[in-house]
Amino acid sequence: GIQALDLVGRKLGLRGGAAFGDLLSAIESTVAELSTAGLGDMAGALSLASGEVQKAALTLAGSDPTTAMAGATPFLRATSTLVGGWMMARQAIAVHAADDPDGYMAAKLVTAKFFFEQVLVSVEGLCHQSTAGSASIMALKPEQFASR
Repeated sequence: GIQALDLVGRKLGLRGGAAFGDLLSAIESTVAELSTAGLGDMAGALSLASGEVQKAALTLAGSDPTTAMAGATPFLRATSTLVGGWMMARQAIAVHAADDPDGYMAAKLVTAKFFFEQVLVSVEGLCHQSTAGSASIMALKPEQFASR
């Protein structure tokens, strides 16, 4: 939670948002490399996830502090999943052209494809959670937390 609050409360605004924008630009460069390498499905998935994180970042950066902090943890999860996908994509690019149909390189590509199909797809839902607002989080009154 502390890291999530730091990401939304401080790091999104570094250099007027340019620091986070630099990260997203680097990811988009990898999207182009994936396309060039013939890994178009992965390129599309990474671009979609990057776009969702970018939209969520803009929403959180422009929201009131309560709303931003309410969305911090799912936003951190979305961002970290995106970065994990980016790293997997870079590995896939490196091993895609390797002549190793049954070995280590082939296994790296299979692992990257698994990550994209099974894990990266969670970014969209996490971004939705991060921008849903604080109403349901703040709905309980303090006395409703008391045990009976």
